[in-house]
Formats: sequence, C-alpha cells, structure tokens
Amino acid sequence: MIKDLEFGCENADSAVSYCYFFGAYCALYGIKDNIIVLHTPSGCQRRILYLWSMHDNSNEFKATLSTNLIDKDVIFGTEVKLKRMLEDTLRRYKGNLVSIITSCAPEIVGID
Repeated sequence: MIKDLEFGCENADSAVSYCYFFGAYCALYGIKDNIIVLHTPSGCQRRILYLWSMHDNSNEFKATLSTNLIDKDVIFGTEVKLKRMLEDTLRRYKGNLVSIITSCAPEIVGID
C-alpha cells in the first residue's frame, strides 16, 4: 500500500485529482511570449485559473483565453468557434506562440 506522504501531500487523492489539462497548462505557462487558448467549457477554464492562482506567487500575467464552449458548441461542432477565437487572438495580442489546450468536452466528441 502506498502511503500519502510518498506523494508529497497530505491526501493522496489530491495528488491525482487534477486532470492532465492542468499539467499541460503548467508546462505551457513557462514558455515566454506564449498565449494560451483553452478550448474548453468555462467551468474547466475557471478551475485551471483558480488552481494556477494557488500555485503562482508572482505578479506576472500570462495571456490565457478560452473558447468557453457551451452544450450547443459541443453538439454542432467547435471548429468554427476555435477558428474565430484564434483569428481574434492573433489580431489583439502580440506573442511568438499561440498554444491550444483541449479539454475533455471537445475530445469526447472527437474534435482534434
């Protein structure tokens, strides 16, 4: 049996309760001049930004945007919404890289 302390936290469940989405966000956050687009419903976006605020003690701001998908988007397709978001992002923000992270909602319905 694995003890909780081996995970470096008080509760083993908390060590695995963050989805891969948060890990991807953390990795991309470290890239200079990177604009992050979260292709996700607003609930996932809020959780990621909340978790990040608990981990980041700096006063630096990293542009993090979201497509804020709703049920209609998932049913009828999210490609158009993502394309418009990227066009708007490229027009408004200056960065050397735009990274897109998808969450479970678009991936479950097979949007790559």
